[in-house]
Amino acid sequence: MSVLLREILKFGMFFFLFATVLLLIDFYGYDRISNNYLVQALESGEVKENIFIGSSKLKWSIIDSLLSEESTILAEGGQFAFASVGVLMKLNEHHLLDRRTIYLDLQEANEISSGYGQWWYFSETLIRYRYANLSDYPLERWPAIAARVVRDITHFGPNATQKFGWKPLEKSISHVNAKADKDSLEAFKNKFDNCLVPLPVSYRNSLLRINTLFRKLEARANCRIIVLIPPYPKSGCLSDYVKIFGERNVIDLTMVSFEYDDFHDNSHVNGRGAVKLTEYLNAVMGEVPE
Repeated sequence: MSVLLREILKFGMFFFLFATVLLLIDFYGYDRISNNYLVQALESGEVKENIFIGSSKLKWSIIDSLLSEESTILAEGGQFAFASVGVLMKLNEHHLLDRRTIYLDLQEANEISSGYGQWWYFSETLIRYRYANLSDYPLERWPAIAARVVRDITHFGPNATQKFGWKPLEKSISHVNAKADKDSLEAFKNKFDNCLVPLPVSYRNSLLRINTLFRKLEARANCRIIVLIPPYPKSGCLSDYVKIFGERNVIDLTMVSFEYDDFHDNSHVNGRGAVKLTEYLNAVMGEVPE
């Protein structure tokens, strides 16, 4: 064996051991969580009868003070499907799902291979809970995915805590210059209503694994997990989600009677839209079947 080959093997072994140690720390030691509302819930050990988990679409859409039932809102920016499930699993680890109803936004954003999100949940996605799998993705994506895992397990920043308090998105500095495009919104709605853009195969495979997780959690914690479809999904349609999760486990928020003036941009509602969505949730929450 050449000297060069031995050095390469030594480096590979060192890297493997180092990565294993970091993963063990991430899973069983210090785990950075970028969702401030989740950190607050974990530290207080308290959640309400209803729990809302999801992306910024949900965060800016639910006016907590107008909800007719007490709820804990754990929706954050950049928290797409995989992060939402990560939040759910963290609650389960702390025994906070017992006899709760969880409303969970599974907005698809190709997050496993894109640069969006804060990635605190990334090693859990592929390694700990395995609701995504490398085999779902083309080989050329694997280096980028591996880089995301490394970024996740080597980030030891502090976990901030904050109580949820809704405010209109139009008053957020980061979104002050945003504007909705009427044609784009109509196109989104048309594609969803008519099932014109299929769910990506990799995302569908992940949803099937996620559904298996949901059913196990429901049996173990005596809870209900309801999938919310936010306005407007990037792909798929109602029937796609119903086939995976079952009709009684899906609430389609595209059914809300939104108008163009209810949107702040093409992905988020403004204050007026949030009132409509919250009112709709109040109506359907009382009708969730046992």
